[in-house]
Amino acid sequence: MKNTMLMLASSSAMALAMTAYGYSADFVERFDGAKPAVSGLNGKVDFGYLFIDIPDLDASADGFYGIGSVSAPVGERFGAQIDAGLFEAEDNDGAGIDSAGIGGHFFWRNPDQALIGAYVHYVNVDAEGIPEFDIYRYGVEAELYLDRVTLSGFAGADTVDLVSGDETYAKLDFTASYYVTDNVKISAGIDHGFDSTAGVIGAEAMLPFASNNVSLYTKATFTDDTTSVNAGLRIHFGAPGKSLIARHREDDPESMLFDFAEGSALPDGVFVPGASTPPITVD
Repeated sequence: MKNTMLMLASSSAMALAMTAYGYSADFVERFDGAKPAVSGLNGKVDFGYLFIDIPDLDASADGFYGIGSVSAPVGERFGAQIDAGLFEAEDNDGAGIDSAGIGGHFFWRNPDQALIGAYVHYVNVDAEGIPEFDIYRYGVEAELYLDRVTLSGFAGADTVDLVSGDETYAKLDFTASYYVTDNVKISAGIDHGFDSTAGVIGAEAMLPFASNNVSLYTKATFTDDTTSVNAGLRIHFGAPGKSLIARHREDDPESMLFDFAEGSALPDGVFVPGASTPPITVD
C-alpha cells in the first residue's frame, strides 16, 4: 500500500510540475493582459494547534505553532515569499519539543493558469532525550488551476543533520483541492516524507466578517500507525475583501514549515522524522 501511494504521489507531483512548466514555457504570449504573479505586498499569520496519536505505542502529543508569511511581487511575472515560525509541543509523558524555522519561495505564476517555483526551508528541532538536529528542505513546487479545482504538488528532498551524520529522504506530495464556493475549500492528497507515506484531507473557510481577512482551516494526516489533526486561525493581510480562492491564487503560497511533526514520532511519543523507527542515533 505504501509503495502504491508513494508511486502515485511521485508521478502526480512530477506530472504536475511538467504541466506547469509547459504553461510557463510560452508565458510571454499567455500573459497578454493577465494578472501579475502576486497582486501586491501581502502576508498572513497562522495560529494553530496540532494533536498526534499513536495507538500502537499508547502515545500521544499536542502542541501549538505560529507561522508568519510575507509575499511580494518580483516584476510582473514572478513572486517571492518568506515564511518564519515557532512550534512547541509536549507528549503524554511530559517530554517537550521546541522548533523554529524559516523558508523561502521563488516562483513564476499566472493566477489564471499555473504556478511553478523553487522552495527551501531550514527547521531546527530541540527535543528532550535526543540531540538537537536540523532539517533542510529543497525542491520544486507547482500548482495548476482548473476552474474551481487546484492541483498542487511538491518534489524534492529533506536532509536531516544528525549527530551521527546527515540523512536525506525523498519528499513528495500531491493535493487536489476543490472550492465549493469562492470562500470554502476542501482538499485531499498523498504526502510522502521521512520514509513514511500518509493520506491527507483538509478544509479552509473564510469567515463572513473582517473584510474577508480571516479564515479557519483544518487538516488530518493518516499513516499506518499514526493519526494527526491540526486546526487553526489564519489572518490575511493585503487587499481587503478578496475571496479565499483569489488569495490562494494571487497572493501567498502555502507554508510547509513544521509538517515534519505530522505523523512522525519516537516510540516514547516525541516528534522526530522517521515514524516509529527514527534515524536518530546518539553518539
